[in-house]
Amino acid sequence: MARATVWKAGLVISVFREKAAVQEARPVLVVVYQFGKVASTALTEALNGAPGIRAVQSHFLGEDALKKMLPLLLNGEDSDHFYRHRMGQFQANLELTRQINAIRAGRSPERLVILSLSREPWGWFRSALLQDFAGHLPVLRALAVDRLEDLSLGLQRFFDLSADIIAERGGIDPLLDDIRAGRFHLPNHVGHAGFGQLFFTLIRPFGWFQDHFEKATGLGLEGFQPQGAVWRAERPRMTCLVVRYEDLGSALGPALHGIGLPELSLPRRNVGAAKPDAERLGAAFAACNGDVLRTAFRATRYARFFGYDQPGG
Repeated sequence: MARATVWKAGLVISVFREKAAVQEARPVLVVVYQFGKVASTALTEALNGAPGIRAVQSHFLGEDALKKMLPLLLNGEDSDHFYRHRMGQFQANLELTRQINAIRAGRSPERLVILSLSREPWGWFRSALLQDFAGHLPVLRALAVDRLEDLSLGLQRFFDLSADIIAERGGIDPLLDDIRAGRFHLPNHVGHAGFGQLFFTLIRPFGWFQDHFEKATGLGLEGFQPQGAVWRAERPRMTCLVVRYEDLGSALGPALHGIGLPELSLPRRNVGAAKPDAERLGAAFAACNGDVLRTAFRATRYARFFGYDQPGG
């Protein structure tokens, strides 16, 4: 897929002049279900401003995902920062999962649309690291050893250790298979307890659709039909769309129009460049060599499916 201009929150989608009529009179629940850092806050707010639509965002759904959250919530070694964040998500998504189940069981009059997004994984990781910078800073400092304030050194060591772990397993896809089968444990030499949290953040996009989206909806990526820069699937009482973050400005409007939803004006929200530590983290990334990791990223099923398997993809 040809590289598209990267969308930034704040652009106005106006791909058609007249407002699209909602296909059906019944209200629509749009669940923006994604792995984070894909403009979901701006998108959800814009959808909530459209008539007949109730929109929510979520990073995990379904009974299986909720059960897996319990050991993390009960882990006394985890930081208070991540506990509070996860607990809030758990409560919200427990209620949302029940609402979705009611719609799919025919017990609610609402129409269900699940909207997901992909994103180029290197840029995504940088945004994800910035989002929870305070929580991840201790492990980067620990990796820098005697130069605690050298963020680029800690980040480079994280990149190198992660690349070694991935290479030892033969790539990210085999690593994910081992994780699912319970055959993977972080090596002892990684040291700091926070390394695992950061490492699993790094590889999150590559397994998210199989481990979360498919289990929650019953739909794997192979069940979607490509429609330009959008992938669409229909199931009883449920429509699913996946859009590339990089194509959001040009592709989302026609995709929503195609299922009878109105045009959107996306407000500026949660923009990384405006956050504290953005400049510092940007300088650290610029000083690091992530070529080995980026090559491993491009060799994944996720990258091939969404067109991120070429440099600059």
